[in-house]
Amino acid sequence: MKYLGEKGIMAAGIESPSMGPLPDLAVATHQVGGALGMIWVECGTNFKALPATGAFYALLRAGHAGGSGGEARVIAITEPKLAAPPIAAVRVKCIVQRRCGRFWRMLASQQLHRQSHPRAHHRWM
Repeated sequence: MKYLGEKGIMAAGIESPSMGPLPDLAVATHQVGGALGMIWVECGTNFKALPATGAFYALLRAGHAGGSGGEARVIAITEPKLAAPPIAAVRVKCIVQRRCGRFWRMLASQQLHRQSHPRAHHRWM
């Protein structure tokens, strides 16, 4: 985990039951990752269906007071046109729509402009 965190990889998903070797180093691996602010999914499925880039991946966690982990649901948007707006929002750290209404309105107006002016020569996000 330390190696991944030092490389800037702050989120990961695996199909195995633990990021660390069971039983001896699983706890230590989790402690290192947590100290670095990393998040990860264990026992995940169907990761092969995700493209290498261009998908929006969201981890929807359950809130547990005082807990360091718990169950979660994971969703992925793999259609490029649908994934582009949330990816753009995450890049500017503005993903909650009610907190970033101005950003989302601007994003929607740019998309509408692109749809109504497909030959427009401008860069979008």
